[in-house]
Amino acid sequence: MVRVRVNAGRITDWESFHRVFRAAMGFPGSYGDDMDAWIDCMSNPGVLTRVAVEPGDVLVLEVAKSIGFRSRCPEQFAELVEGTAYVNLRWIEEGQPPPLALVFA
Repeated sequence: MVRVRVNAGRITDWESFHRVFRAAMGFPGSYGDDMDAWIDCMSNPGVLTRVAVEPGDVLVLEVAKSIGFRSRCPEQFAELVEGTAYVNLRWIEEGQPPPLALVFA
């Protein structure tokens, strides 16, 4: 299990959502700052430069200050949950265990 803490207290809009996740995860320079790019990067942990995820590992995203994030940015919060579910579904459909877990702190 690999654990990454994401400070959701710094998220106020879509731009900051992608900036915070880009910094926490080490998304590549080609990252497109949208949820399709987020899903693609999280589906391919080999592209992450700050996080080393081995095959079979679960990447736990600890979303700090999540209560404020949920009330301040309900759209981004919902898309984080849905995007995580989509990544996991991709892996399940390929016969692999789901690679992502969310912890709201």
